Amino acid sequence: MSRVANCGDPDVESGIDSRELLVLVRRLVVWLTTIGVFAGLAAAVSTSAQAEETTGALAGGTFVPVTPTRLYEWGGIAAKKATPAAPKTVQVTGVAGIPTTGVSAVVLDISAVSTTGITNVYLRRTANESTGSVLAVGDDAGVGTNTAIVQPSAAGTVTVATRDQPVGFNLDVQGYFTTENAEGQAGGFVPITPTRLVGTHTGTGLPQAKLNSGVTYTAQIAGLADIPADATAVFANVRVVNTSVDGAAWIQAAGSTMSGGVTTVSYEAGESNDTGMTIKLGTGETNAGKIGIKLRDGVGDVIIDVQGYFTGAGESGGGFTPVVQTHIYDSRPSYGGDGIIEPGEEREVQIAGLGGVPEDGTAGSVALTVTALDWTAQGSLSVYNADLENSNGTSNVSWYGTFTGEPEYSTSIVELSIDGTVMLRNNTTGNVHVILTAQGWFLAPDLYEPTDSDDEIEPSAAVPLVVPPSDSQEDYVITTTDELGNEVTFEPQLEDDFTGFATPQSVGGGFWDAVCGSDSSTANKYKIVRKYKRSNAHSRMQGKYAKMYCGKRTSTPDESKFGIRHIRDKHKYEFDQWAEMELDGRNWGNWMHWAIGWTLKAPDVRTVQSSKRYCYQHRFSFKAPNGTVTKQDIVVILGQTGVRIMTSFPPKDRDYCVGRGEEF
Repeated sequence: MSRVANCGDPDVESGIDSRELLVLVRRLVVWLTTIGVFAGLAAAVSTSAQAEETTGALAGGTFVPVTPTRLYEWGGIAAKKATPAAPKTVQVTGVAGIPTTGVSAVVLDISAVSTTGITNVYLRRTANESTGSVLAVGDDAGVGTNTAIVQPSAAGTVTVATRDQPVGFNLDVQGYFTTENAEGQAGGFVPITPTRLVGTHTGTGLPQAKLNSGVTYTAQIAGLADIPADATAVFANVRVVNTSVDGAAWIQAAGSTMSGGVTTVSYEAGESNDTGMTIKLGTGETNAGKIGIKLRDGVGDVIIDVQGYFTGAGESGGGFTPVVQTHIYDSRPSYGGDGIIEPGEEREVQIAGLGGVPEDGTAGSVALTVTALDWTAQGSLSVYNADLENSNGTSNVSWYGTFTGEPEYSTSIVELSIDGTVMLRNNTTGNVHVILTAQGWFLAPDLYEPTDSDDEIEPSAAVPLVVPPSDSQEDYVITTTDELGNEVTFEPQLEDDFTGFATPQSVGGGFWDAVCGSDSSTANKYKIVRKYKRSNAHSRMQGKYAKMYCGKRTSTPDESKFGIRHIRDKHKYEFDQWAEMELDGRNWGNWMHWAIGWTLKAPDVRTVQSSKRYCYQHRFSFKAPNGTVTKQDIVVILGQTGVRIMTSFPPKDRDYCVGRGEEF
């Protein structure tokens, strides 16, 4: 939380650099395409921009939490302040449990103060690196705090710099990311639907009452909101509000010593104090999956909105790749932005393809510095996956009891939509500008998909017993039953409630034949085509959705065939034969999409096919004009995390999933 009367430009680099120009160009392309003019120009510019944008490899490191440890403390000594002419360099590897090698990034909490004037604070790899700011502090001696994920220099150091004024600062470490993410290694990141697990102002997670200083409160985290029992840590936005005095708090693994030493959150009396942070979860019979909360000073409320978790050993999670902290969005028109965000407004913002975040579908989540400024009414801002209907009652940065318009900072890890976007929502009655700065990105956790012996013995699918004559003037009617047993009729022209999309997506006749290009290609194999709600998740599954990727049609030694390219190559014919029983222009892809949706939403049978696969099966009815009914099942096979759709087909065996593993 920062306190600045009037900060002006919150970034040291004024003007528009090449990345900001690229953002502006992309927005122009979207506008031109939307209104339907200069379509050829829009396509040309988009192709050029795409060539300049960064794509990523299957890489990234896993998170290792450490006991929060202070790496630098200025202690009120003027000589230990960072100044515009003399940044401070701090050693971050080889200390506090962080190894000297194999470290891709460190998770640092910075608290800073300026007593002489307004300034921005930067946390960088080296002094000469150009980055966005992580904090702004003012001349009222108020403490600003935030978390940043920073790649260390070759010497294992980071640099704290300031733009205009000297700043005193403390620097604490929460953990680090490795340089590699071996299969089954603990500490991969899995995003969840943002969920409030602690809110003492409403009685969520703890009794409805302000917390008293000096008392340790324990809250359960694992086992809630899709967070498994073996999760090692979570990433959450922590807010301390309604405080009686300035102070600090400990929010750590349950069972930790929370007295003296390093506090994890600072707060100011009567104000809203946000910071995104990693929180290690407790272990042992008494403290497993829990966190401890303790205020050092006064009384106050604590709100914790969890954005994702880090896996235990043997589970699949996304590795982290740091980037140079780069503005990828700035709403201010003077910096190429699309204008102030009005009260209650929701605005979708492109992330993938900018600021070092790949656009090929490999990036599942992004670590962002979220800055809200020039606001005119107190409240908060939510940043969330644009595929979600809303923020699920959570927010990422807030401003209460502060000077009007002052910049407020917090770090968030946000899951990306299938189009690589996030949604901003202004939860106030006033206006606000927003800046998003990328710190790095996480691989989508389901991209680690090993081969399975069943993949290569996939059965031949069934074809219809009866095909209507070509000159028939009447349609067969395809129906199924929903999860409540009600009959549902095939209506592909309607937006389907099982897809989970906030924005309607095209499922037109030619869509499923053209999407992702050639079946022989593996380009953009991790590009998400559609997303489906999935019922009754197994304990090993992640999240509530299954995803159809572009995929690839054949297996390789390290990865199985999967996605729409494989289904088109192997099973389009079978789906097409059944689709022909509908004679009003609907095609195999529409029918496949509808069938997969209902199979995952309302399965008749679901089994654990192996340690790496799940089998879902559901029955459909084909009613002929003369009343004859032919029944056919559809099978959907999911990968080891329950997210990736490996394949789908109409099986010959109506009990295909039965007996192939334990039902769940």
